[in-house]
Formats: sequence, C-alpha cells, structure tokens
Amino acid sequence: MSHDKSFEPDSKKVLDILQKLPVEWPQNQETVQLHIIASKKDAGWISSRILDYVSDDFITAKIKADHSEYSVEMVVDLSINVDVDISHVIVVLTPFLLAIKSRAISGWLKHRNLLPKKRRKDNNNGDLPSGYGDPIF
Repeated sequence: MSHDKSFEPDSKKVLDILQKLPVEWPQNQETVQLHIIASKKDAGWISSRILDYVSDDFITAKIKADHSEYSVEMVVDLSINVDVDISHVIVVLTPFLLAIKSRAISGWLKHRNLLPKKRRKDNNNGDLPSGYGDPIF
C-alpha cells in the first residue's frame, strides 16, 4: 500500500485492481481477501457494509487501510465464522461481494469524473435545487 499522503493513484491501475474483486464467495473457502481503492466516501460505505455482516456474526474481518489526500486503499481479509454453515452463508455473501465491487468501481469512476453525471432540469431559475422552497402540500 502507498504511504505518500499526496499520492493520486493512476485510474487505470485502480480499475484493474477493482476488476479483480470477486463477485461471489468461492465455494468451500472460508476466507477471501479484497484489495480495494476507493474515495473516502465509498470506503466508508464499504467498511460500514462489512461491519454490518460482522455484527450479524456471519463473518470476521481484518481491515488494513492507508489514507491519502485523494483515496483510501484497503486490504480486507474476510473469514466465515466457524459456527455457521458455509453453504448457507455463501448465498448471503455473494450479493454482498457484488455490491462492494459495484460500489467501488462506480464510486471510483464518479470520483475521477470518468462517469457522466446526470443532469437535472433546473426549475428554479438557478437559485436553489429543485425542492427547496417549494410548497410542501
């Protein structure tokens, strides 16, 4: 992991790393390692989802994070708890891994302005975003 706090990772290298994230839990494996580079906002979301599963006693997690000015690089070791049936947990963890990969990639593309932004028609003549100051009834 990089230790230069001003380091801005190369987008192609980051996307190559994120593309390698698994989208399903490997059959009959009790552990998976994830290497994630994300914006601070997305790293927080990902960490929160991981901690949700930890608090539900599905998995244990070891998270190593290196923060820079622009991003967070994480190495996450996930292990299925020994007290649960692996085959049942895999069914739950596969969408979880897919969500992490999707959020990491789409978040990185947004963070680097590589994803087109949705434009919303301004109904307020540019004063405030739509919904502010509009009647509530």
